[in-house]
Amino acid sequence: MNYTFRNGFKHKVDANVAGAVCEELEQSGGLTGERLVEASRPEDAPLHGEFEWDDSKAAERWRVQQARCIINSLIIVSPETNKETRKFVHLSIEKTPRYESIETVMQSVDKRDLLLRNAYRELSAFRKKYAVLMELSKVFDVIDGLEETA
Repeated sequence: MNYTFRNGFKHKVDANVAGAVCEELEQSGGLTGERLVEASRPEDAPLHGEFEWDDSKAAERWRVQQARCIINSLIIVSPETNKETRKFVHLSIEKTPRYESIETVMQSVDKRDLLLRNAYRELSAFRKKYAVLMELSKVFDVIDGLEETA
């Protein structure tokens, strides 16, 4: 099989090498994050260089990831519609990624357009991820129609 990484994924190893390791783990007991880390622990493992092995650096990165989970989990409920909406959204403005409140984003034409482009990109990724599910063909048709107008 010929593998590639999605756009934006920073990697040190060829996608085909990573794919082969993942396939082997899947066949030998199941592919999990924990098993991939364990298989990559030896210094001569093909994916060893993809991981941060310095525990202090890894711990700090994990705390940053936990912070992102907190930010991404915060919602607000509209008093008018009783609908839930994320309070903060992630945008890369002037090449500086950060979170901004949905109110701030919706008040700016440029930020709203950036959020809309992000939404189109995520819809496209969803379509690619689930392309094998013919039951979603009507959803894919709607996504395709949106992309044509973007």
